[in-house]
Amino acid sequence: IVPPSEDMTAPVKLKLRHKSSPGPDSVECDIVLVAMGRKPNVKLFEQLGCELVPRGGAVKVDADFQTTVPHVYAAGDCIGAPSLASTGEYQGQVAVQCIFGGAHFDKEPREFPVGIWTVP
Repeated sequence: IVPPSEDMTAPVKLKLRHKSSPGPDSVECDIVLVAMGRKPNVKLFEQLGCELVPRGGAVKVDADFQTTVPHVYAAGDCIGAPSLASTGEYQGQVAVQCIFGGAHFDKEPREFPVGIWTVP
């Protein structure tokens, strides 16, 4: 339940539903941020004629991160999950290596770096 838009000082009360364990029925907070997935920004790739994957709309790439258009490469968030900075950096390094005649990779998926953050 969200307070009426004219009353921005009232707390937001969220009703909760638990799948596997008991918990509170609701929680009150000052602000709620809701995100329902992400969609990659691929407008430039579309203009170049690159093929997109049907699910999620990311740029389709091969194991070397080359798109379906020759000599056009993509890495990072625009090619889809996991959309992590460390992964995108690694993908970019592999793509540059392939562009300049380095090792080419024959199969997906390759191992890639990820981070896990916790508090504390």
